[in-house]
Amino acid sequence: MNIIETLPKKAAEIPEKINILILGGGMSGLELAKHLNNREVENIVVIEAGPADDCNHINAGEEYLQANEFWKNEDSDKYAYRSWQSLSEPHFSKGTCLRRRVGGRSLYWHGVILPIDSEILKHWPPKIVSDLTESWLGGPSLYSQVQSEILAWAEKNYDADYSFKFTHFEFKVTPQVIKIQGESGRWEAYSPLSYWKEDDKFRNSPLIISGYEAIAIIIRNGKCIGAKLREIASDKIHDVLADKCVLALGTIENSRLAAQSLYDTGNLIEKKITGLVDHIVQGFNVTFEHDKAPAKMGKLIDSHPDTIFFSPSISGERFNLFFTISRSEFGIELEVWTMGEQIPSTLGNISITTDDEIMPLSILCNLVNADNILIQKEQDELNIFWREVCDSKKMPFEPLAFEAGFIIHARTMGDVHHQFRSPSRVVNYNVPTTWISPLGTENHESSTLPLGAVLNDNHEFNHISNLFAVGPSTFPRPGAANPSLTTLALSRRLAYLLN
Repeated sequence: MNIIETLPKKAAEIPEKINILILGGGMSGLELAKHLNNREVENIVVIEAGPADDCNHINAGEEYLQANEFWKNEDSDKYAYRSWQSLSEPHFSKGTCLRRRVGGRSLYWHGVILPIDSEILKHWPPKIVSDLTESWLGGPSLYSQVQSEILAWAEKNYDADYSFKFTHFEFKVTPQVIKIQGESGRWEAYSPLSYWKEDDKFRNSPLIISGYEAIAIIIRNGKCIGAKLREIASDKIHDVLADKCVLALGTIENSRLAAQSLYDTGNLIEKKITGLVDHIVQGFNVTFEHDKAPAKMGKLIDSHPDTIFFSPSISGERFNLFFTISRSEFGIELEVWTMGEQIPSTLGNISITTDDEIMPLSILCNLVNADNILIQKEQDELNIFWREVCDSKKMPFEPLAFEAGFIIHARTMGDVHHQFRSPSRVVNYNVPTTWISPLGTENHESSTLPLGAVLNDNHEFNHISNLFAVGPSTFPRPGAANPSLTTLALSRRLAYLLN
């Protein structure tokens, strides 16, 4: 059975009685629906603004050869959607977007499932940390349960014990939940949609309704009783009542609805939510002639193909260093990057500033001093890594040259990927090309509705009962890890808290 065939198309098909209304059909919303379904909770409805005409991962669909372009260049993706203007260029501008489709960003990610570092989790509510890392419902921790189950889905046992030293770094294999398909070049990362693609799961599945945008939360006497939905095809507004509502639309859209609701109930003096962050990412790419990569790395191409390796910062800073190495028609390709934590502050915010339906939001996202220190530390360790590469190849070391990329428009990861994959490329062997990712382009936005502050330990708003949130917007601190494992774990947790 095709999941697309199960999706209602008309407003008349939205049930009159809804127990739990999940706003957002991306990774967090669908994973929540999946586990509510496992608990046999009835009258669950998932609302998604985008269509359900393609529920395949971008690397598994019919246009998989263009997957990298869809990921790097939002102008090429028909599902890309941006409803905000940036007040802090180059951040949250070109290269940033939402993916309006059933499945959302779960159909774009690369399957990395690293947990948030324990030092960062000290800033999270203790009960939630215990559930994530120690024990959940009398069994293994949420991190352990989620990681083991989705690795089983991928039919993949990653080489968790494999490690090696390269200069001062101790590298390990980065766990990824990726299933390789039969045709060369086709693969998919885990998405909750995989659950419903199995025929026997359709019998009692919750309704997943596409084509409706959540424009407001309905609140009476401090209590959420439903949501206002706009039918995109007809532009009609529908008041949909529910016992409980969950914001699962991603950080930016969650913040939009939360800012309006908290303002309307007198809990905000302006329609603004602070704390917005993204990961701080920068790196370099370099090409070596065929069979002339550093000896240790050359062996990795055959022993661990298509593998991402990572090492925590050797200086104990808030970032990880990653690299991957592969062969192309041009030679041996090495890509190295750091991913670090931006600290939530008032310098990052989302505000409702206009009634313009096309651009209803303004986004400001600037760096605090600790972030600028982190940027320099990342560059220092990228240089340590590059020096070791040069030494192992017995070639002169020249420090990596980074532009002031986190202040001005500079060469981005997308620019370098386009350059290095161009059929007309002229290769400058052994010469690294550096790049940065402006804030927002990692699609790891988080921390505007933190647990323990805006939300209680049960994911419920402190000032609006029966309204909940899930996803990276709820992270008190984002840490350096990709947010997906934590997102999936918190969705599972909320599913067992909702009655």
